[in-house]
Amino acid sequence: MKKVLLIGVVIALATTMVGLGVHAQFQDTEAASTTWKAGKLDLKVNGGDRPIDIIIEKCLKPGDEGPCFGYTYCLTNEGCVSGELDLTDIVVTEDENCLIEPEAEAGDTTPDAGELGEHIKIRLTLKSSLWGSPKLIYEGLLKDIQPHYDVDEMLPQHDYDFIIEGWWWPQSSTDSQAMTDVVKLSMKFQLQQLPD
Repeated sequence: MKKVLLIGVVIALATTMVGLGVHAQFQDTEAASTTWKAGKLDLKVNGGDRPIDIIIEKCLKPGDEGPCFGYTYCLTNEGCVSGELDLTDIVVTEDENCLIEPEAEAGDTTPDAGELGEHIKIRLTLKSSLWGSPKLIYEGLLKDIQPHYDVDEMLPQHDYDFIIEGWWWPQSSTDSQAMTDVVKLSMKFQLQQLPD
């Protein structure tokens, strides 16, 4: 009986060993992952991210005007998302810079408020790389410019537009009130993604 039991165990062991040897299989495993990366709007003004200061002239007089093609701000969307361009936070800051005798004789009674913004006219236009003719944003006295303009033009990814700023000082009977005055125009260019 022992012999029969021993033969049974040997046969069971042999069958198991043969089964393991025959049961070999090929195996290959691959992995997959999903990554989401947010796009960006990256507006550059004249190639950078810093504010641009343009000092027009230091000795303006009635009859002066800016260069023929104006001062140009090149706005570039270096991002991968298209956006709509707007002008925001437009501020005109006047400085009397001292009230001198000819100003007072011309009727200037405001020693703390400049009048140059009442004399300088400005024209802001948008020239896109996508169409030929410029789009007028604002033309008029500097003092009357609004704080915000919806330009309502797309600035596609990796494309550029130009904001052109022209100015002139038409002669008037109150020009002497603006002697020695200083006026500053500040504005921000905003690029915003449109909702789908």
